Amino acid sequence: MKKMISILLIFILVLTGCTNNPQPSSQPSAVTLDESIKNVASLSQLKTLLNASKDTLLSRWYRSIDMPVMYKGMEDANEQSVSDTGSYSQTNTQVAGVDEADTVKTDGKYVFSINDQGYVNIVSVDAEGSLELVKQLKEFTPNFYPSELYVDDLFLIIIGSSYNEEGSYSSAFIYDKTDISELKLLKDVMIKGYYSDSRKIGNSLYLICNYTPYYYYLKDTDLLPCYIEDGKTTYQTPSDIYYFDQADYSSYLILGAIDLSDLSKDINLNTYLGSGQTVYMSNENLYVTYTQYQYRTMGIMSDKPASYQQDTVVHKFHADNAILKYVATAKLSGYPINQFAMDEHNGFFRIAVIDDTTGESVNNVYIFDENLIQTGSILNMAPGERIYSVRFNGDIGYMVTFVTVDPLFVMDLSDPYNPKIDGELKIPGYSTYMHMYSDTLILGFGMDTSEEDGRALNQGIKIAMFDVSDRANPKQLFTTSIGGRGSWSELNYDHKAFMFDRSRDIFAFPASISGNNYEMKAQGLVVCKIDIENNQFEVLDILSQDYFTNWSNYVQRGLYINNVLLTISSNAIYSYNFDTLNLIDNVIFD
Repeated sequence: MKKMISILLIFILVLTGCTNNPQPSSQPSAVTLDESIKNVASLSQLKTLLNASKDTLLSRWYRSIDMPVMYKGMEDANEQSVSDTGSYSQTNTQVAGVDEADTVKTDGKYVFSINDQGYVNIVSVDAEGSLELVKQLKEFTPNFYPSELYVDDLFLIIIGSSYNEEGSYSSAFIYDKTDISELKLLKDVMIKGYYSDSRKIGNSLYLICNYTPYYYYLKDTDLLPCYIEDGKTTYQTPSDIYYFDQADYSSYLILGAIDLSDLSKDINLNTYLGSGQTVYMSNENLYVTYTQYQYRTMGIMSDKPASYQQDTVVHKFHADNAILKYVATAKLSGYPINQFAMDEHNGFFRIAVIDDTTGESVNNVYIFDENLIQTGSILNMAPGERIYSVRFNGDIGYMVTFVTVDPLFVMDLSDPYNPKIDGELKIPGYSTYMHMYSDTLILGFGMDTSEEDGRALNQGIKIAMFDVSDRANPKQLFTTSIGGRGSWSELNYDHKAFMFDRSRDIFAFPASISGNNYEMKAQGLVVCKIDIENNQFEVLDILSQDYFTNWSNYVQRGLYINNVLLTISSNAIYSYNFDTLNLIDNVIFD
């Protein structure tokens, strides 16, 4: 009888697919991992840790590619600066006081841009809008390709990738720009590995890099992270490297910090076994996340296919004057779509994730205290849909999900121990980026859609103004659609493509505008005015650089300096009178 019972139990387990696989909890929660990090004791231990991960091929492949950047309150929008030269636009960043690198920057006198040839062009802009190419930086170290810039009153910082016989490096060149005609290179740093992201707070520059040693290393130094500063190579020792429990050790997360107030100091390098993908930074803390995959098999009689469970690991580091100190780590089921899915407010960290654990996607928001211990959550929002955009504004959070319609959720996060949904709005289309126009008005940018045979098909670019003054009953005040099917904007995936002059109530973004049959009609900077009194958007113009005769004239950014509006492509900069939108001048780089 006992033998028959045993056989029956085994048979039941097989039928139900119950193996050693963890079953999803009906109330998932995040886990705070061991806060104690450990130093690698020796080169032998380092090899053991790295070799233990050689068989996790999916994880190694995933970290060998660049993560696409898909996507806090009104006070966070870094919209403009005012100086002795007047007003000018700055990069649209997530957090006020935390600068983000971009391909184009201005200091109110010059426009700094990177073109497709890897040149850094410096163009002067006078009060009338006349342009002059005053300098073109071409000569860097061999095999360096610039990708992003920072500019302030003192420095031009060029960030990119370098290559030599030892592999790939994340590189930063720091110039004294007080005299543009005589730019002086003050410091150059190369960190072994691929550039992931960066931030700049005042005189502190933070670089986030990933380094994956070759599967079959040729020599011991191939395993050790290093940096090259002013031509001198410095290898880290095993004891300089930290590791976490329950981590994948196939790669390194390398955090570099440079003190711009004293460039005689060496770079501060913090190295951890692991990796970094999506980055969020407040004025006090840096959060770096990466995705872990768990292969989930099913029983032989199950009708469900095998799948991968995606978990997100969050590392928190305190940032102070170019020094990063590890704080804590948390792990949760699901993944964030971009940096805007994360936020810090009054010491609490919030993160919105898509969770596919059960096979049907749900959307969750978790809240953690300063030690990354979970305090509260909102779970199982919009089953079967996926997050398309998130925006946090102090005590309130906004989230857009989508399948065939666009639910906008309004979340009350004022009590981090008991967050809740206040209201919800369902409308056609979806927003991929939300911008706080005020504490009660949100600009939404995304795509208009139509439903055909149960499927949602993209139509034109959708811009909407949402009224969230009554959080229980959010409303769409007014909206417009630009172009037809096939239209697209960089703003759909890159918030830095957004330019806003609040004093004029004018915003602009680059876009490709198509007709109804995917035929491109225009490409350029779409300039729109917000008319709050009449509840409407007015498309003032689409400023083109004749893209149809030269693909390098694809407009990528818009800026303004006082009364001059500028469009920037790889090949040229055009200037316009901001009041009339009449062309003033252009400068061609070819």
